[in-house]
Amino acid sequence: MKVKHLLWISPLLMAFSFSSSAAYPTNYSCSAKSYTGKALNKVTVYAGGQGEAKGKAMGLWRGKALFHTIQCNKK
Repeated sequence: MKVKHLLWISPLLMAFSFSSSAAYPTNYSCSAKSYTGKALNKVTVYAGGQGEAKGKAMGLWRGKALFHTIQCNKK
């Protein structure tokens, strides 16, 4: 097989592998504790994964939440 034929196959395989493992955005319900240990009100965010959901939730709490206490679950 010629090298130029392999060049167009590689991007197709990469696109297929990324599309099957890509995170689709969904709603997450997040809870956390404040710096004083009190439970904060739950928030709902629309995100592509738990990491993104935690970041968005942190923004909604405006820095009142301890990041390591944030728990986000799919709704």
